[in-house]
Amino acid sequence: MDIQEQFNLAANSYDENRKKFISFFDDYYISSTDFIARTLKYEPKLIYDLGSGTGLLPSF
Repeated sequence: MDIQEQFNLAANSYDENRKKFISFFDDYYISSTDFIARTLKYEPKLIYDLGSGTGLLPSF
């Protein structure tokens, strides 16, 4: 198993465990992306996700 596969395996279980303990987990990510979409005044050609973690936010 290569490094990317190992990371993806750990990321999936990490996010699933967080969902068990944070009741508003999906709502937070949906609200965040909805807010960004509503406040943009133009259609961006490229969006960078400079956060940390598993990269879950852009999937919403």
